[in-house]
Amino acid sequence: MKKVTTAIVLILAAWSVFEIVLYTSRPEAPKVVLTIPQEMKPAVKEEVKQIEEMPLQAEGSVPAEKTEPVENKPVQETRQLSDEAAVSALVYPETTQALAKLFETFDRQAVPRIYVGAFPQDFKENGTPALFAKTLLPLILAENEKIAAERQKLLPIVVKIRRGETLTDQEAQFFDYLKTKYDVVEVGPLYQVKELLQRVDRVSQALAVTQAVEATQGGKDLTSVFGIDKWNEAEEFVSATYPDLRQTVADYALHLNTTVPYYVFWELRSLNRDKRQPMKARVFMDGLTSYRYGDRFYVQKLIDVYEKYGLSNLDDTQLEKEK
Repeated sequence: MKKVTTAIVLILAAWSVFEIVLYTSRPEAPKVVLTIPQEMKPAVKEEVKQIEEMPLQAEGSVPAEKTEPVENKPVQETRQLSDEAAVSALVYPETTQALAKLFETFDRQAVPRIYVGAFPQDFKENGTPALFAKTLLPLILAENEKIAAERQKLLPIVVKIRRGETLTDQEAQFFDYLKTKYDVVEVGPLYQVKELLQRVDRVSQALAVTQAVEATQGGKDLTSVFGIDKWNEAEEFVSATYPDLRQTVADYALHLNTTVPYYVFWELRSLNRDKRQPMKARVFMDGLTSYRYGDRFYVQKLIDVYEKYGLSNLDDTQLEKEK
Protein backbone atom coordinates (compact mmCIF):
# COMPACT_ATOMS: atom_id res chain seq x y z
CA MET A 1 0.00 0.00 0.00
CA LYS A 2 2.89 2.33 0.90
CA LYS A 3 4.53 1.69 -2.48
CA VAL A 4 1.26 2.44 -4.30
CA THR A 5 0.84 5.72 -2.39
CA THR A 6 4.43 6.73 -3.18
CA ALA A 7 3.90 5.94 -6.87
CA ILE A 8 0.74 8.03 -6.98
CA VAL A 9 2.53 10.97 -5.33
CA LEU A 10 5.40 10.74 -7.84
CA ILE A 11 2.96 10.61 -10.79
CA LEU A 12 1.05 13.64 -9.51
CA ALA A 13 4.31 15.53 -8.95
CA ALA A 14 5.52 14.72 -12.47
CA TRP A 15 2.18 15.78 -13.92
CA SER A 16 2.29 19.07 -12.02
CA VAL A 17 5.81 19.82 -13.30
CA PHE A 18 4.69 19.01 -16.86
CA GLU A 19 1.67 21.33 -16.58
CA ILE A 20 3.81 24.17 -15.20
CA VAL A 21 6.41 23.80 -17.94
CA LEU A 22 3.71 23.58 -20.61
CA TYR A 23 1.83 26.58 -19.27
CA THR A 24 4.89 28.81 -18.79
CA SER A 25 6.19 27.93 -22.26
CA ARG A 26 3.08 29.36 -23.90
CA PRO A 27 3.18 32.94 -25.18
CA GLU A 28 2.49 35.54 -22.51
CA ALA A 29 -1.19 36.29 -22.01
CA PRO A 30 -2.37 39.74 -23.03
CA LYS A 31 -2.13 42.44 -20.40
CA VAL A 32 -5.56 43.94 -19.92
CA VAL A 33 -7.08 46.39 -17.48
CA LEU A 34 -9.28 44.49 -15.07
CA THR A 35 -12.80 45.69 -14.48
CA ILE A 36 -12.00 45.69 -10.76
CA PRO A 37 -10.06 48.91 -9.94
CA GLN A 38 -6.47 48.47 -8.78
CA GLU A 39 -7.12 49.85 -5.30
CA MET A 40 -9.89 47.29 -4.72
CA LYS A 41 -7.85 44.20 -5.62
CA PRO A 42 -6.56 43.45 -2.06
CA ALA A 43 -10.10 43.71 -0.69
CA VAL A 44 -11.48 41.55 -3.49
CA LYS A 45 -8.82 38.90 -2.92
CA GLU A 46 -9.62 38.84 0.80
CA GLU A 47 -13.35 38.64 0.10
CA VAL A 48 -12.90 35.68 -2.23
CA LYS A 49 -10.97 33.95 0.55
CA GLN A 50 -13.74 34.71 3.06
CA ILE A 51 -16.39 33.36 0.69
CA GLU A 52 -14.46 30.10 0.29
CA GLU A 53 -13.99 29.65 4.05
CA MET A 54 -17.38 30.98 5.20
CA PRO A 55 -19.29 28.52 7.42
CA LEU A 56 -22.99 27.91 7.08
CA GLN A 57 -24.99 30.81 8.49
CA ALA A 58 -28.29 29.11 9.13
CA GLU A 59 -30.06 25.79 9.08
CA GLY A 60 -30.15 24.40 5.55
CA SER A 61 -28.45 27.38 3.91
CA VAL A 62 -25.37 27.90 1.79
CA PRO A 63 -23.62 31.32 1.86
CA ALA A 64 -25.03 33.81 -0.67
CA GLU A 65 -27.48 31.32 -2.09
CA LYS A 66 -30.98 30.22 -1.25
CA THR A 67 -31.69 26.52 -1.19
CA GLU A 68 -35.01 24.82 -1.64
CA PRO A 69 -35.96 21.20 -0.99
CA VAL A 70 -34.78 19.03 -3.83
CA GLU A 71 -35.99 15.52 -4.39
CA ASN A 72 -33.39 12.78 -4.34
CA LYS A 73 -33.98 11.42 -7.81
CA PRO A 74 -31.50 9.22 -9.69
CA VAL A 75 -28.93 11.09 -11.77
CA GLN A 76 -30.67 10.27 -15.02
CA GLU A 77 -33.87 11.89 -13.74
CA THR A 78 -32.52 15.44 -13.35
CA ARG A 79 -34.19 18.17 -15.43
CA GLN A 80 -31.57 17.53 -18.08
CA LEU A 81 -33.07 16.14 -21.27
CA SER A 82 -31.93 12.71 -22.34
CA ASP A 83 -29.74 12.63 -25.45
CA GLU A 84 -32.54 11.02 -27.43
CA ALA A 85 -35.13 13.62 -26.42
CA ALA A 86 -32.75 16.51 -27.04
CA VAL A 87 -31.78 15.27 -30.49
CA SER A 88 -35.41 14.75 -31.49
CA ALA A 89 -36.12 18.36 -30.49
CA LEU A 90 -33.54 19.75 -32.92
CA VAL A 91 -34.64 21.35 -36.17
CA TYR A 92 -32.59 21.59 -39.36
CA PRO A 93 -33.70 24.45 -41.66
CA GLU A 94 -32.48 23.90 -45.21
CA THR A 95 -31.87 27.55 -46.06
CA THR A 96 -30.89 30.72 -44.25
CA GLN A 97 -34.25 32.18 -45.27
CA ALA A 98 -36.04 29.32 -43.51
CA LEU A 99 -33.83 29.82 -40.46
CA ALA A 100 -34.64 33.54 -40.35
CA LYS A 101 -38.35 32.73 -40.51
CA LEU A 102 -38.03 30.64 -37.34
CA PHE A 103 -36.84 33.70 -35.43
CA GLU A 104 -38.80 36.45 -37.18
CA THR A 105 -40.64 37.20 -33.94
CA PHE A 106 -38.00 37.55 -31.26
CA ASP A 107 -38.52 38.73 -27.70
CA ARG A 108 -35.40 38.63 -25.54
CA GLN A 109 -37.55 38.25 -22.42
CA ALA A 110 -39.21 35.19 -23.94
CA VAL A 111 -36.70 33.63 -26.34
CA PRO A 112 -38.43 30.87 -28.32
CA ARG A 113 -37.46 27.31 -27.44
CA ILE A 114 -36.31 26.59 -30.98
CA TYR A 115 -33.18 24.45 -31.02
CA VAL A 116 -31.35 24.38 -34.34
CA GLY A 117 -29.13 21.37 -35.00
CA ALA A 118 -26.93 22.94 -37.68
CA PHE A 119 -26.62 26.10 -39.70
CA PRO A 120 -27.89 25.83 -43.30
CA GLN A 121 -25.26 25.31 -45.98
CA ASP A 122 -25.86 28.77 -47.44
CA PHE A 123 -25.44 30.55 -44.09
CA LYS A 124 -21.86 31.64 -44.84
CA GLU A 125 -23.12 33.57 -47.86
CA ASN A 126 -26.54 34.73 -46.65
CA GLY A 127 -26.36 34.77 -42.86
CA THR A 128 -25.86 37.76 -40.58
CA PRO A 129 -24.24 38.13 -37.15
CA ALA A 130 -27.67 38.96 -35.69
CA LEU A 131 -29.24 35.74 -37.02
CA PHE A 132 -26.16 33.81 -35.90
CA ALA A 133 -26.68 35.11 -32.35
CA LYS A 134 -30.42 34.38 -32.37
CA THR A 135 -29.74 30.80 -33.47
CA LEU A 136 -27.25 30.08 -30.69
CA LEU A 137 -29.06 31.91 -27.90
CA PRO A 138 -31.84 29.33 -27.19
CA LEU A 139 -29.24 26.55 -27.05
CA ILE A 140 -27.07 28.53 -24.62
CA LEU A 141 -30.05 29.36 -22.42
CA ALA A 142 -31.18 25.71 -22.44
CA GLU A 143 -27.68 24.58 -21.42
CA ASN A 144 -27.75 27.12 -18.60
CA GLU A 145 -31.03 25.63 -17.41
CA LYS A 146 -29.36 22.22 -17.19
CA ILE A 147 -26.39 23.63 -15.28
CA ALA A 148 -28.72 25.51 -12.93
CA ALA A 149 -30.61 22.26 -12.25
CA GLU A 150 -27.34 20.49 -11.43
CA ARG A 151 -26.30 23.31 -9.11
CA GLN A 152 -29.67 23.34 -7.35
CA LYS A 153 -29.38 19.63 -6.69
CA LEU A 154 -25.79 20.07 -5.51
CA LEU A 155 -26.59 22.67 -2.81
CA PRO A 156 -28.33 20.36 -0.28
CA ILE A 157 -25.43 17.94 -0.71
CA VAL A 158 -22.99 20.77 0.09
CA VAL A 159 -24.96 21.50 3.28
CA LYS A 160 -24.78 17.86 4.43
CA ILE A 161 -21.06 17.54 3.66
CA ARG A 162 -20.23 20.73 5.57
CA ARG A 163 -22.16 19.40 8.56
CA GLY A 164 -20.42 16.06 8.40
CA GLU A 165 -23.67 14.22 7.66
CA THR A 166 -23.81 10.99 5.67
CA LEU A 167 -25.07 11.24 2.10
CA THR A 168 -27.72 8.90 0.77
CA ASP A 169 -26.69 6.50 -1.98
CA GLN A 170 -28.39 8.67 -4.58
CA GLU A 171 -26.72 11.84 -3.25
CA ALA A 172 -23.33 10.14 -3.26
CA GLN A 173 -23.93 8.91 -6.80
CA PHE A 174 -24.84 12.40 -7.98
CA PHE A 175 -21.87 13.94 -6.15
CA ASP A 176 -19.50 11.46 -7.84
CA TYR A 177 -21.15 12.18 -11.19
CA LEU A 178 -20.51 15.92 -10.82
CA LYS A 179 -16.90 15.38 -9.70
CA THR A 180 -16.27 13.33 -12.81
CA LYS A 181 -18.12 15.62 -15.20
CA TYR A 182 -16.48 18.79 -13.89
CA ASP A 183 -13.04 17.20 -13.58
CA VAL A 184 -12.58 17.83 -9.86
CA VAL A 185 -9.34 16.26 -8.64
CA GLU A 186 -9.18 17.80 -5.16
CA VAL A 187 -8.85 15.32 -2.28
CA GLY A 188 -11.45 15.45 0.47
CA PRO A 189 -15.16 16.30 0.21
CA LEU A 190 -14.82 19.82 1.72
CA TYR A 191 -12.28 20.83 -0.92
CA GLN A 192 -14.34 19.09 -3.59
CA VAL A 193 -17.48 21.09 -2.78
CA LYS A 194 -15.48 24.32 -3.00
CA GLU A 195 -14.36 23.36 -6.49
CA LEU A 196 -17.82 22.28 -7.57
CA LEU A 197 -19.46 25.49 -6.35
CA GLN A 198 -17.02 27.42 -8.54
CA ARG A 199 -17.40 25.21 -11.59
CA VAL A 200 -21.05 24.13 -11.63
CA ASP A 201 -22.44 27.49 -12.65
CA ARG A 202 -24.11 29.17 -15.61
CA VAL A 203 -22.14 30.86 -18.36
CA SER A 204 -22.91 34.36 -19.54
CA GLN A 205 -25.09 34.29 -22.66
CA ALA A 206 -23.48 37.50 -23.92
CA LEU A 207 -20.00 36.10 -23.34
CA ALA A 208 -20.83 32.85 -25.17
CA VAL A 209 -22.28 34.68 -28.19
CA THR A 210 -19.35 37.12 -28.23
CA GLN A 211 -16.85 34.27 -28.30
CA ALA A 212 -18.79 32.50 -31.04
CA VAL A 213 -19.07 35.65 -33.17
CA GLU A 214 -15.33 36.27 -32.78
CA ALA A 215 -14.39 32.65 -33.55
CA THR A 216 -16.57 32.46 -36.69
CA GLN A 217 -16.18 36.03 -37.97
CA GLY A 218 -19.87 36.62 -37.46
CA GLY A 219 -20.92 33.22 -38.76
CA LYS A 220 -18.83 33.35 -41.94
CA ASP A 221 -16.41 30.60 -40.89
CA LEU A 222 -18.24 27.74 -39.18
CA THR A 223 -15.21 25.45 -38.85
CA SER A 224 -15.33 25.81 -35.07
CA VAL A 225 -18.22 27.74 -33.52
CA PHE A 226 -16.37 28.53 -30.29
CA GLY A 227 -12.79 28.13 -31.47
CA ILE A 228 -12.13 25.09 -29.27
CA ASP A 229 -9.20 22.86 -30.25
CA LYS A 230 -8.70 19.27 -29.09
CA TRP A 231 -6.35 16.36 -29.70
CA ASN A 232 -7.62 13.87 -32.28
CA GLU A 233 -6.78 10.18 -32.63
CA ALA A 234 -3.75 11.06 -34.74
CA GLU A 235 -2.47 13.19 -31.82
CA GLU A 236 -3.04 16.40 -33.76
CA PHE A 237 -4.35 19.54 -32.07
CA VAL A 238 -7.25 20.48 -34.34
CA SER A 239 -10.59 22.27 -34.27
CA ALA A 240 -13.12 20.23 -32.31
CA THR A 241 -16.12 18.91 -34.25
CA TYR A 242 -19.54 17.90 -32.95
CA PRO A 243 -22.62 16.05 -34.26
CA ASP A 244 -24.87 19.08 -33.73
CA LEU A 245 -25.03 22.59 -32.28
CA ARG A 246 -26.58 21.37 -29.03
CA GLN A 247 -23.49 19.31 -28.26
CA THR A 248 -21.26 22.14 -29.46
CA VAL A 249 -22.80 24.49 -26.89
CA ALA A 250 -22.73 21.84 -24.13
CA ASP A 251 -19.03 21.18 -24.67
CA TYR A 252 -18.27 24.91 -24.75
CA ALA A 253 -19.91 25.41 -21.35
CA LEU A 254 -18.12 22.37 -19.91
CA HIS A 255 -14.82 23.52 -21.41
CA LEU A 256 -15.21 26.93 -19.78
CA ASN A 257 -16.15 25.34 -16.45
CA THR A 258 -13.42 22.70 -16.26
CA THR A 259 -10.25 24.07 -17.85
CA VAL A 260 -7.96 25.13 -15.00
CA PRO A 261 -6.36 28.26 -16.59
CA TYR A 262 -9.79 29.90 -16.36
CA TYR A 263 -9.72 29.98 -12.55
CA VAL A 264 -9.72 33.81 -12.67
CA PHE A 265 -12.99 33.64 -14.58
CA TRP A 266 -14.43 31.27 -11.95
CA GLU A 267 -13.40 33.59 -9.11
CA LEU A 268 -14.91 36.62 -10.80
CA ARG A 269 -18.14 34.71 -11.39
CA SER A 270 -18.26 33.45 -7.79
CA LEU A 271 -17.66 36.94 -6.45
CA ASN A 272 -20.35 38.29 -8.75
CA ARG A 273 -22.80 35.67 -7.44
CA ASP A 274 -21.94 36.38 -3.82
CA LYS A 275 -22.56 40.09 -4.38
CA ARG A 276 -25.89 39.13 -5.97
CA GLN A 277 -24.93 41.13 -9.03
CA PRO A 278 -26.59 40.46 -12.40
CA MET A 279 -24.47 38.47 -14.82
CA LYS A 280 -22.46 40.74 -17.11
CA ALA A 281 -20.13 39.39 -19.78
CA ARG A 282 -17.77 42.35 -19.69
CA VAL A 283 -16.89 41.61 -16.05
CA PHE A 284 -15.88 38.05 -16.94
CA MET A 285 -13.88 38.73 -20.11
CA ASP A 286 -10.80 39.71 -18.12
CA GLY A 287 -10.75 36.20 -16.69
CA LEU A 288 -10.23 34.63 -20.13
CA THR A 289 -6.64 35.68 -20.77
CA SER A 290 -5.60 32.02 -21.16
CA TYR A 291 -8.61 30.91 -23.22
CA ARG A 292 -6.70 30.83 -26.50
CA TYR A 293 -3.01 30.14 -26.15
CA GLY A 294 -0.82 32.03 -28.59
CA ASP A 295 -3.29 34.89 -29.15
CA ARG A 296 -1.91 37.74 -27.08
CA PHE A 297 -4.78 40.07 -27.84
CA TYR A 298 -7.72 37.69 -27.55
CA VAL A 299 -9.49 39.53 -24.73
CA GLN A 300 -9.30 42.83 -26.60
CA LYS A 301 -10.79 41.13 -29.67
CA LEU A 302 -13.70 39.95 -27.53
CA ILE A 303 -14.26 43.44 -26.16
CA ASP A 304 -14.27 44.88 -29.68
CA VAL A 305 -16.88 42.33 -30.87
CA TYR A 306 -18.97 42.79 -27.72
CA GLU A 307 -19.13 46.54 -28.21
CA LYS A 308 -19.43 46.52 -32.01
CA TYR A 309 -22.54 44.34 -32.03
CA GLY A 310 -24.07 45.64 -28.79
CA LEU A 311 -24.25 42.23 -27.13
CA SER A 312 -24.50 43.39 -23.52
CA ASN A 313 -28.30 42.98 -23.37
CA LEU A 314 -28.05 39.24 -24.11
CA ASP A 315 -27.32 38.58 -20.44
CA ASP A 316 -30.88 39.73 -19.67
CA THR A 317 -32.49 37.20 -22.01
CA GLN A 318 -34.72 34.36 -20.84
CA LEU A 319 -36.30 31.35 -22.49
CA GLU A 320 -40.05 31.42 -22.87
CA LYS A 321 -41.89 29.38 -20.25
CA GLU A 322 -42.43 25.75 -21.11
CA LYS A 323 -45.96 25.01 -22.22
